[in-house]
Amino acid sequence: MPDLDNLTRCIDSLHVWFCANGIALNPHKSEAILLGTRQRAHSYSSLATVNVASSHIPLADHTKIIGVTLDKNFSMNNHVIAICKSVHCHIRALRHIRSYISEDMAKMVSCALVGSRLDYANSVLFGATQKKHLQTPRAQNLLARVVTCSPQSCSSRTLLQQFHWLPIKHRIDFEIHM
Repeated sequence: MPDLDNLTRCIDSLHVWFCANGIALNPHKSEAILLGTRQRAHSYSSLATVNVASSHIPLADHTKIIGVTLDKNFSMNNHVIAICKSVHCHIRALRHIRSYISEDMAKMVSCALVGSRLDYANSVLFGATQKKHLQTPRAQNLLARVVTCSPQSCSSRTLLQQFHWLPIKHRIDFEIHM
């Protein structure tokens, strides 16, 4: 396959660069991932490992790079799931202490612990369909309700406006066009 030959040449070049710059590859700590469309992935379905410097490195379905979880199809589903898992953990913790702190303190804690997680690398979601990152706005809405001790029936849009928090989609657009 011409694509696999190309991949092998690139990996060999990478190994040469590593050696020239005094960098050693630890195959036990290394991950490899082939990125592409679902259709393209079917053509590589028989490939399970890549050979780098005589070390066989298994291909992963997803990997984490600088805090962003990438999957082999660039669907970003694993990344959104990881964000929401982290955010919900902090929201639960905030909910436990919410009655003991003021609304201003709850807002500061939520921005520091949760808002930062919602904002970190959110530009990778730019252009994703609303369906793909629908969970993150729900987490932001839940956070606003926990901070204000509001019931589920309360409009999240009103709460976000009250705190001057941009909805997730607008936060992503702001980051891209800033």
